Amino acid sequence: MVHHPGFGRPFRDLDTGLYASAHWIWDRRGVAKRLAFPFSEETVTETVLLDLAAELPGAIHIVPFTKPEEGKTGADWEWCLHDAATGRYLRFLVQAKVLDDRDRVYAHIDRYVGNTGVRQIDRLWATSVRRRVPALYAFYNHLDDPSRLPLHHCACHQCVGCWGASVAPLGAVYPRVMGSPPDKTFDTLAQVSVAWRCLLCAGAGGGPERDPIDGAIAGLNRLAALARERSPDTPVGDLPPMPEAPEREPPDYLRPLLGLAEDMGAAPPDDAVRCKLAGDNPGVDGVVLVDATRARRRGRPDD
Repeated sequence: MVHHPGFGRPFRDLDTGLYASAHWIWDRRGVAKRLAFPFSEETVTETVLLDLAAELPGAIHIVPFTKPEEGKTGADWEWCLHDAATGRYLRFLVQAKVLDDRDRVYAHIDRYVGNTGVRQIDRLWATSVRRRVPALYAFYNHLDDPSRLPLHHCACHQCVGCWGASVAPLGAVYPRVMGSPPDKTFDTLAQVSVAWRCLLCAGAGGGPERDPIDGAIAGLNRLAALARERSPDTPVGDLPPMPEAPEREPPDYLRPLLGLAEDMGAAPPDDAVRCKLAGDNPGVDGVVLVDATRARRRGRPDD
């Protein structure tokens, strides 16, 4: 087993990978704040995805798209958990934002995309609707005062370091960030968030051998229920709901990438292919393919 650099725990599966990566983010964000060193969401995302792919070979394949420099506007990734043997697929979009050095706000969550006049959060909404894929925000955090963390949001009572990466549904984030007045604070958005590892934890049911696809569906719906509890009257417009069951057919754009993931000896796509993928998939920076069989949980790390 490989150990995560800077953390020292083995990656046994996707669950321990998310656990270790969250702790790494928490620790590194703390160091970056102390040294007043820039540590952007793009840097964090690329490092975490690289580590997941490198330390869980065969279980996770990362396919970044080749985009012009002006098109790089943050970490917009589509995750696809798949099981070819049973023909099951689960997709969701993730956009990352980093908490500011004062532990107060996600300052750039309402930024504009270049000179387009379109806010990134509106682009994420449009991409979610167009692809019919639920969208999440991943928040990269470190707090000098951990008592502000809502550790009670999940039945697993995750540790402080697990909040190095938290997630919230777009439908709950949007009315807060785009409200009048806008509220981009950690304390507000944390009320509709859980640690990202909680998307795979057993929660109120299920055992440690739970299939990642089934676990993630349950986790996404627990997250949606938390958001509804905190914001019962929030309209979600035309956003797709959290899935109640896996898809049985992958969309056309995923088929060649799934073939690449299943062929262990296949070379990564070249720039021409990745440019075409970028053109065919506006609003997405790349795809994270997770083989549900190889990523299956084999127990919990010690908290």
